[in-house]
Amino acid sequence: MNTKNAPEPKIGDLPLATNGSPRVSELLRQYGCGPIPFVGTENAFYERHLIFDRVIDPAVATARERFEAFAHSVRDALAQRWVLTKKTYERENPKRIYYLSMEFLIGRSAANNVTNLLLDPLIQKAEEEKGIDWLSLLEEEPDAGLGNGGLGRLAACFLDSMATMQLPAAGYGLRYEYGMFRQSIVDGWQRENADNWLRGSDPWEVARPPEKVEVKLNCSIQVRGGQFEVIPGRPSSLYGIPFDRPVVGYGGKTIGCVAKTILKANRTDRQALRYRFIQLFNPRVSRMN
Repeated sequence: MNTKNAPEPKIGDLPLATNGSPRVSELLRQYGCGPIPFVGTENAFYERHLIFDRVIDPAVATARERFEAFAHSVRDALAQRWVLTKKTYERENPKRIYYLSMEFLIGRSAANNVTNLLLDPLIQKAEEEKGIDWLSLLEEEPDAGLGNGGLGRLAACFLDSMATMQLPAAGYGLRYEYGMFRQSIVDGWQRENADNWLRGSDPWEVARPPEKVEVKLNCSIQVRGGQFEVIPGRPSSLYGIPFDRPVVGYGGKTIGCVAKTILKANRTDRQALRYRFIQLFNPRVSRMN
């Protein structure tokens, strides 16, 4: 299904610069960015994100800050196409695909989004004008810890394919804070360590707090005598807060979405759940109480 009333980005149709590559300005204009440059001036996407989001001089930005500014700039480029995709679905009211999965192993998004949006000339321009080391910048992005198994990778491939085929589809899953583990080798043995991939902000996702949903439970959770207990008949609630993450189809014609939900509990239940999490990984907690 095509997103109507918008040109389809095609490299072969764009005016070429003197080096034979498509002009960056024309690439951005096809995504509704108008005359705003991507990088190289004080009003460019990249520089503005460093100045207005981080309040720093671009010349002294750290590698992580440069990555976040670059990722936000790419998201700016796809934002209007993302909105157009949604408006097209609302207008045409097609049958939709809702792919529910406990895992979406989507990996790192920077290189994938740049490739699928056909924005490779942006990288060349950024390297030439700002001296940005593209490969080093990519290393600043952690793998999205939204799963750790083969089925999670398969689910991510399905979403990529459906966006490329312009099918009205979205994935629904959970926004894990610790969806993977960080491996280390000690004395020849593997050791699993917690990997908080969200220790830095995720520049791709869009939080939707106004769309949170209350899930009422006819029980509560508490810790009593060092034991994790469920108390029936004492109502409590969990709150599901959605986070949208774009899935770019190749060619940039359709922007799909992974809608991830994070569950929030009230303070008492949250403390009990955190205690139980620690207890599972350290049985000595029970003996200490």
